[in-house]
Amino acid sequence: MNRPTIVTLLKGPAARTAFRRALPRGRVHVVSCRSAAALGRLLATTLADAVVVDPRVPGALGALGACRVTYPGIPRFAYSAFRPDEAELLAACVRGAGAHPIVEGVEDAVLADLILPRTASAARLSMLAGAPRLLRLLDPLQEAGLARGDAGGSAAGSGPPTSRPNSAFRGSTCRGSSAPAVLPTSSGSLILPGR
Repeated sequence: MNRPTIVTLLKGPAARTAFRRALPRGRVHVVSCRSAAALGRLLATTLADAVVVDPRVPGALGALGACRVTYPGIPRFAYSAFRPDEAELLAACVRGAGAHPIVEGVEDAVLADLILPRTASAARLSMLAGAPRLLRLLDPLQEAGLARGDAGGSAAGSGPPTSRPNSAFRGSTCRGSSAPAVLPTSSGSLILPGR
């Protein structure tokens, strides 16, 4: 699986460093922007999995609102050191921009647990988790083989060569013929009577 790309617009180098350190190394690709205009340009050219913005940066709330309208499937987060007397700023982030608030410095220890399960990649994977069963791509026999770790249903080298997939039907006949067909199985050969 590819690493999720998180696009950030944070206040300064210290906030960017603290944000990067709070995420697991090697599991996330963080791209930092220095302005709201750069954030808009980056979102237009990059497949982003989440947007993290400090609402105190000039133009950040407008960029979050534009992101909500233009890219509604990308989760948005407001990462800032919110104080108890900043109810209006918090309400603008939650109601106006649809962003999940994260308190900088307080929730850094669980930052990965707050962001990574909500990324667009995680949402795509959870939607596709049941696809093989819904599309009937796996029948019970295939699932049993996969559970045993038996890829393909036969030991290496014992199945038919992949360059000639029809060679498994040695001696099979055309439709309407009365000759028997011989099909190889794991326990030997299966002879099907002709008509």
